[in-house]
Amino acid sequence: MNFKLTKEKEILIAKGMMDGDKKSYTEFVELFSPVIYRECMKFSDDSDDADDHLNEILIRVVITIGRFDSEKGSMYTWVITLSRNYLKNNYLKKQDEPELVCYEQDALELYVKRPFVAEDVSTDNDEDGENIPDLIKLRKALAVMSKRDRSILFFRADGFSYENIGDFLGIKSGTAMTAYSRAVSKIKKMFENSDAVQCC
Repeated sequence: MNFKLTKEKEILIAKGMMDGDKKSYTEFVELFSPVIYRECMKFSDDSDDADDHLNEILIRVVITIGRFDSEKGSMYTWVITLSRNYLKNNYLKKQDEPELVCYEQDALELYVKRPFVAEDVSTDNDEDGENIPDLIKLRKALAVMSKRDRSILFFRADGFSYENIGDFLGIKSGTAMTAYSRAVSKIKKMFENSDAVQCC
């Protein structure tokens, strides 16, 4: 998705939403729902949960759109910040809930980015990333990880520093680094032994 909207276009969409223009809201949803949903999936227990988060964030966007200031940053940055703040607060309230299950799309996304053991992962995959032994191993590894460790992997894949991750998850940066190293070790073991963990 290309988010290179002009400042004038962003202002036009924001003004239309503040004025209750349905066309502007529809345009906003079409542009930003995919990226918001992607963020939601990192902290959701299933697709229905992610949909609930998406809807809640869209409501918050409508309520707070007047706070968007094109002089301080792009609409994309504003939306991502709003989404992550909501997800952060929701995550911190649910730290004791059951762990995430493994989603094929999550595994595919992480497989494509490969911020870990890149030299050990085959790049011979089809367009959809299906039927790849390495991807199957990655799904298995993600399936047995905690919600926190799984989230840290995605944050690192997105280029977040340990300090930023720690701030987002409410943990120390050193804890985030240790958790990441532990998660990477689990993945490496999966690539070394495909039978180490049975996928759920």
